[in-house]
Amino acid sequence: MSAPTPFGSWSPRSRRGARTSIPWRAQASRAEEERQYTQAAAYWSRYLTFVPEDTDALAGFGLALAPAAHSARSQNRVLAIFERVLDRDPVRIDIRSRAARLAFDLGLNDEAAKHLQVLLSASPENAEWLALLGQCEEAEGRTMKLLRPTNMQFGWPRNKSTLLSGWRLSSASR
Repeated sequence: MSAPTPFGSWSPRSRRGARTSIPWRAQASRAEEERQYTQAAAYWSRYLTFVPEDTDALAGFGLALAPAAHSARSQNRVLAIFERVLDRDPVRIDIRSRAARLAFDLGLNDEAAKHLQVLLSASPENAEWLALLGQCEEAEGRTMKLLRPTNMQFGWPRNKSTLLSGWRLSSASR
């Protein structure tokens, strides 16, 4: 029950939640440092019941669940958590790269390619992401022209940054 006050509503649960959630966050971080991911996931889960808007905690929860996710069902759960994190904070490269790899492992090649396109727009020289995107396209039966020069008129550019800034990823079937 929340009682009205001159400064808004007050509820004993929210006050208790704020007090008790802090130790769970610290315990989750400690469990991650000790590589006890199952225990860390349990602490993150408890913490998130009181502070569901904490995006970093949600990311920590997904990362703690990931090592133990061996079945397709548990991997889909982790991917859904990663998607929620990316909905809230789309620039989380660490989560986006994990989501791309997990989507590819689950056979969700279009979803993996979507994440990889975003990653490669931020870092076009990443060979691992380029290779994974090529595998996604190949699995879908599409051929790719991985690198196509767009800013070169004569010969090769003088430095690597000029080379990479002018190349674009394109798919032949799109």
